[in-house]
Amino acid sequence: MRSTARFSDRWMLLRSAPTRPRGPRRPGAESPVGRPVVAAAVGAGIGAGLMYLLDPDRGRRRRALARDQTVHYLHETADATGTAARDLRHRSVGLVAKSRRRLQPVPPAGEALADRVRARLAEVTRYPGAIGVEVRDGIVTLAGPVLRQEANEVRRVVADLPGVSGVEDRLEIKEQADDLPPSAREQAQEPARWQPRPELLQQRWAPGPRLLAGAAGGGLVCYGLARRNRSGLLVGIAGTVVLARAVTNLRLARLSGVGAGRRAVEVHKHLVLDAPVQAVWALWEDYESFSRFMTNVREVRRSQGGRSHWTVTGPLGTRVSWDAEETRRVPNELLAWKSLPGAAVQHAGVVRLEPVGGDRTRVEVTLSYNPVAGAAGHAVASILGADPKKRLDEDLLRMKTLLEKGRPPHDAAAPS
Repeated sequence: MRSTARFSDRWMLLRSAPTRPRGPRRPGAESPVGRPVVAAAVGAGIGAGLMYLLDPDRGRRRRALARDQTVHYLHETADATGTAARDLRHRSVGLVAKSRRRLQPVPPAGEALADRVRARLAEVTRYPGAIGVEVRDGIVTLAGPVLRQEANEVRRVVADLPGVSGVEDRLEIKEQADDLPPSAREQAQEPARWQPRPELLQQRWAPGPRLLAGAAGGGLVCYGLARRNRSGLLVGIAGTVVLARAVTNLRLARLSGVGAGRRAVEVHKHLVLDAPVQAVWALWEDYESFSRFMTNVREVRRSQGGRSHWTVTGPLGTRVSWDAEETRRVPNELLAWKSLPGAAVQHAGVVRLEPVGGDRTRVEVTLSYNPVAGAAGHAVASILGADPKKRLDEDLLRMKTLLEKGRPPHDAAAPS
């Protein structure tokens, strides 16, 4: 009895004790509510992937395609890494050579110095061809007509060149361009004030900088994942952008599709058909017959003014429609078109036909389009089996079968 009373007294003391207030949640701590949501999203993604790969009808083909693409990307990655390593090695050798030359400068002389003087003149005057240049023992002789407003700059830049010990001025000062000889006025050009752009601001990156930028982007992504807070999220997003830019080597406009117009992705293909150019042209100008040799074109309806309405099959069996119009038509030679404003997928295309002797025709097709999310969306569509380049290759082979053998391929959208 005494032990029971002692236990009840302790229990009452614990219940009556003031509760300790909880402090603010640590910024990096995860919410207990968010964990089930993330787990459910990850589980749903894994389940969808398994359903896609283990489908009884098409799962085997999809797994084979995924395996082939994985091997292809691994080979491409190995080749790109080797090229980038060689590029970095060559850049290192060049950097060492430049450093040695700056420490032990060897000024040019003779004709090499004359060429450098002419190159500098093209940067400061509109009429560099009118000025004669002679070099002898480091003395540069300038002779010929020059405008008064350009004369002082011409003398200054030549005198400042390495290897020039003196300038002999034989220039003929002219007040205006009409006073120059006709031959000089015919060769007029704007001064070439060209400045090299930084490597990472250029449209396409060289292999070495691509490798370094990709490694930096991957490091930022890993850092963001490790932080698990708002700043980590921002760092991870920045790293993802840099990594995607390095992997694809595409401008951000083309990569995201924002501001890229119809040229986010461009596909080019050509082949030679054993058919006369008239027969090939008759097939291409009849849009409604495309479903006889194309698998993704479901329906094409022509309208007035060279316009047409297209319905095609997109990734995962989705249907995509748009309106297009012809932009140029040269019978038996060229056919060009583009999508109208407001289309879900902005695109344009050109087909060129060229007889190559006898009854043979060379067909050249160029397609450019801007899918949802730009080149990133194109990559996703390629992974899902909707690669436009591969489909174009297959469609052109079906067209070859139709023209050369006279029968529609059985796997076309509407072979009958």
